[in-house]
Amino acid sequence: MTKQEEIREGIAEELAKIPKGYIGITDPEWHERRLVKARVQARAVIDYLHSQGVVIKIEKELPLPKWEEVESTALGVDFDTWAKMIAMLGATLERLTKAGYVGTEPLIGEKE
Repeated sequence: MTKQEEIREGIAEELAKIPKGYIGITDPEWHERRLVKARVQARAVIDYLHSQGVVIKIEKELPLPKWEEVESTALGVDFDTWAKMIAMLGATLERLTKAGYVGTEPLIGEKE
């Protein structure tokens, strides 16, 4: 189950909870209908949150670029310049992380 699906299902479960005062409802079909309706409502909530720019924070480090991605930049640059560029990149990534910049995923996945 993706993070997006977990969030949607969690919202549906919260919406499907029986409010106080509903005593004695034991019909399993009633509960199933309530959950189905809650899933539809959860989808509407997710769509709204997505339209407002809500994203999921992902916990992983920013990757360093692969050699193939920077080879054309590196060609013709002496070693000292290249070493300085790498040091600057590392320092920049560290500052971004300390400043709270994080990776994100859309609240609604590409498949949806």
